[in-house]
Amino acid sequence: MSERTRDNAGKFVETLTPERVLAVMRESDAPIVTARDVADALDCTPEGATKKLKQLREQGRVERRKVGGRAVVWWLMDTEQPLDTTGEHNPDDPFFAGEPLGTEGEPIDVADTDKLLGDAIGLDE
Repeated sequence: MSERTRDNAGKFVETLTPERVLAVMRESDAPIVTARDVADALDCTPEGATKKLKQLREQGRVERRKVGGRAVVWWLMDTEQPLDTTGEHNPDDPFFAGEPLGTEGEPIDVADTDKLLGDAIGLDE
């Protein structure tokens, strides 16, 4: 019997997502990866990894090159920046140029986030 997880409707839950593949690529010490590298990191088949890498290529998020008879290497496109996991941010980023959504130093209740963001960009409820 399969150990794969199923949802409430009995369908298999996708565990090999494009985002997980991108995370492996971002965290790699090398600028390129192979489908085998991704498969080993995510405990999946190389065929499954290749399928997701091809999907990401169609989206313009990764690129590939054949480097031998059957060998293919993959890399992140420039638009796919590594995640900043340090918690640092660039205060000069235009995202931070607008007025604050709440009182500075006061946390925003998660339940109010959608309304505050909608108000900030002019959405009517």
